[in-house]
Amino acid sequence: MKEMKVKGRKMLGMLLVGAILFWAVVLCVSIASSAAQQREEQARMDAVRSCAEAMRPTVRELLREEGLKNAGLTVSYIYEDGEATYQVQVHHREIGLMSAEETEALISGIRTTAADCIVRLDAAGTETPGDAIRVVLN
Repeated sequence: MKEMKVKGRKMLGMLLVGAILFWAVVLCVSIASSAAQQREEQARMDAVRSCAEAMRPTVRELLREEGLKNAGLTVSYIYEDGEATYQVQVHHREIGLMSAEETEALISGIRTTAADCIVRLDAAGTETPGDAIRVVLN
């Protein structure tokens, strides 16, 4: 009878140790998974930021070619749910004097130039061309 109690306690102890090890492994895996997701999200944010930075000189060159060399240029972005939307704002007094066709051509040129700088990372981390560009002319 005494031997059965000892065996029962040993068995209970082994089950308790096994359960603790199981939950420790589950906790470690979830922490590692969370860290990997944070690294992926940070990599996407870095890609979005670098695209916005790469966009400035190319758009500025286009503005120079269009005769707007002293134009103010602001490139910003909004990053939500893995998607980036870029906004290019151009400020120059000559813009108000342009015809509608000239304004549309400038907007189209800015979008084309800016799109060359943008990549969008999908959930699998694959790069695809992005087209979320908003152009504001003042």
